[in-house]
Amino acid sequence: FHIAWHVPELRHPDVPMLDVLAVLLGSGRSSRLFQEVREKQGVVHYVDAWTYNPGSAGLFGLSAVVDADKFEKARDAMLAEVEKLKTAPVAAAELSKAVKQFISATLSTRKTMQGQAADLGGSWLAAGDLNFSERYLAAVKRITPADLQRVARQYLTRENRTLYALLPS
Repeated sequence: FHIAWHVPELRHPDVPMLDVLAVLLGSGRSSRLFQEVREKQGVVHYVDAWTYNPGSAGLFGLSAVVDADKFEKARDAMLAEVEKLKTAPVAAAELSKAVKQFISATLSTRKTMQGQAADLGGSWLAAGDLNFSERYLAAVKRITPADLQRVARQYLTRENRTLYALLPS
């Protein structure tokens, strides 16, 4: 199943914060969703968080693979992790780790000439700016715990949420 929220287009100043929020929530074995929902509660087989921003308005989402009888527990546990972001600021060390993960993943795509060309082309096509990705990474480095809490409260609301689940009848 997938839970998604509408978010602004790529050039909006809140989008870097949403990208880092996705890393913090659902990127890797040490992420909040993996640790709490998969490891501790054991209600999902797979869980992650992501952003999709094609240049126009995008999505922030959570995805999981779950047994049908655990769907409601998994959904509620994942949404509870989102709510925690709204009520308590992220620790500075956790934010720093997420920022490093995001920057590392971004820079690793530029190891080859093909990756560098794709970065320039993507910057131009999505933002009309060849230096967009450099400015984007600079914005990521300036993110604070208060920024993450603000965007979670602003975008990750019940009214802005869509749920898609493929379950047996």
